Amino acid sequence: MLGFMTYIEVDGGIIGGYLVTNPELSPLQFGHTSKISLPSKLEKILHGVQLESKWYGDLVGGTLFDGMKSADPGDSSRIAAIFVSHAAMLHVRNKTHDIPVVYVSETGDIVTHKDHEQDRETAASLLTDINRLSSLDEVYLRIIDGIAECAAAPKA
Repeated sequence: MLGFMTYIEVDGGIIGGYLVTNPELSPLQFGHTSKISLPSKLEKILHGVQLESKWYGDLVGGTLFDGMKSADPGDSSRIAAIFVSHAAMLHVRNKTHDIPVVYVSETGDIVTHKDHEQDRETAASLLTDINRLSSLDEVYLRIIDGIAECAAAPKA
């Protein structure tokens, strides 16, 4: 299984989405956060240079990862790697234990969390398979469209 995470900014907040697929990129699980407020001026001051990694990696990515684990805890351990759409989300790697987390830059470079450079090797072979079937951008767009659809759905 493969994991993919991204987020969108809407109405002064962030909604994150997490899609788990099989190796052929067919969806197995999808989850999203409720709207998370953008950081206040005080939070920006207090977090300093760590703001983006803490906000997007811990708050958005961590919430998504923990939410999927609680939805079906048996499956999260079989995820081969998680691909994130923004480098700031790499901080979620601190929650994933042995599951690699990588960001692929616009130039195709595989970027890892600074403490987990070994994730690059695992992700490289998986990325070849992903690109043979589709692309990371296409998968992230599915998540973004899924978030938008859920956000637009009437509340029960």
